[in-house]
Amino acid sequence: MSEKEQAAELSAGAGKRPLFWGILIVAFSVALLFLLIYLKPEPKTKPVEEKTSSVKVIDAVKKNFSPVVLAYGTAEPVKSVDIHAEVKGRIVSCIPDFKPGVIVEKGETILEIDSSDYKVDFEQSEASIEVIRATISELLQKEKDDKERLEVLGRDLELSAKNLQRVRSLFEKNAISELELDKGEQTYVNRKNELIQLRSLVAQYPSKVASLRAQEKSAESNRKDALLALERCVIKSPFRGRIESESAELGQYLSAGQKILSIADDSQMEIKVPIDGAEAILLGISDSGGAYENWFSGIENLRAEIEWVDDPEHHSWQARAKRVEKYDPDTRTILLVVSPEAGKGGKLALTSGMFCRVRLFGREICGIFEIPRTAMQFRGKIAVVDRENRIAERDIRILSRGEDSFVVSEGISEGDMVVSHRIPFGMVNGTKVNPERPAK
Repeated sequence: MSEKEQAAELSAGAGKRPLFWGILIVAFSVALLFLLIYLKPEPKTKPVEEKTSSVKVIDAVKKNFSPVVLAYGTAEPVKSVDIHAEVKGRIVSCIPDFKPGVIVEKGETILEIDSSDYKVDFEQSEASIEVIRATISELLQKEKDDKERLEVLGRDLELSAKNLQRVRSLFEKNAISELELDKGEQTYVNRKNELIQLRSLVAQYPSKVASLRAQEKSAESNRKDALLALERCVIKSPFRGRIESESAELGQYLSAGQKILSIADDSQMEIKVPIDGAEAILLGISDSGGAYENWFSGIENLRAEIEWVDDPEHHSWQARAKRVEKYDPDTRTILLVVSPEAGKGGKLALTSGMFCRVRLFGREICGIFEIPRTAMQFRGKIAVVDRENRIAERDIRILSRGEDSFVVSEGISEGDMVVSHRIPFGMVNGTKVNPERPAK
């Protein structure tokens, strides 16, 4: 082998050694890395503590509930009438103090309207009746006389007929002249005409009397109208009461139908209060089962209490529901009429115009829950705390809403912890809380 060939072989061997060692170092490094990863201990984890907020809760307890519905209305008299003028004329007299608030007795004359024209009409009607009755009496007497004359003329006609026969017999015997025969015939014809005329006259008497009788009735009707107008000139109180308003004065001219005054009987008062359908059902009012179908019943035993809003502590009256006046389709409410029972309710009597609060007491309901108003959450729900002390919102059915609480029939179970206040913003379903019951 030549020197050149030996040198080339030595050079090639020297180049292979660094490559080998490089691969060996890389493989060792990779193996060491995997070994370190495998043998590396897991990091210790620190548990995250969930923050909790305190909420005040109350325990839901079933109870019996006597529903009370609050309503408001204004007291007004049961009996109140507007008095209008029924005749026209000028007011010529009235009571000394013709003003609102004056008390008048039943049958007391309040004012008088000028009756001069109606007196004239009455006197004319009286005179007409007297004239007609006198005419009827005269006709009846003439009828009687003419009937007697008719009998006389009848007998006279018979005599004339016999005399005519005798004259004709004598004329046939040439005992009398033709002139005497003509006179006999003329006498008979005259008597017959008189009889016919008198019969016609007598036949007309009944119709004449009937016509006068009709005129008499018309005159009597006119007299009644005039007498009624005279009575209507005097305005009297229909009952003992208070003048609510007056719209006329002494000397004023009134037209028929014009309003004069209003009178109210304050001895009986009532209040009309609106309640919605849910409240009516809660109170036991229904539209079936009554003596009259398709109208509201169940108010016979409905108790109530009336309070004067301006002084409820010293002015309250026991009351009863009397009737349902109407159903208002615009407001979808029932207009219930409540009337106070006999007896005083305060220093002042229940007076027309008093704005009052009415408490309506329904029949007792068993197995419901009473929750404070502060427990109502957004969207009409309530919040309860479950067994894991987490917030849970629930839908509820409200039977009644009071001043400080509401009555729930569904959505709550006995023993539930109900959050008694509005939950803070950001607290949602599932939020862990620390429930706190009120101190006993």
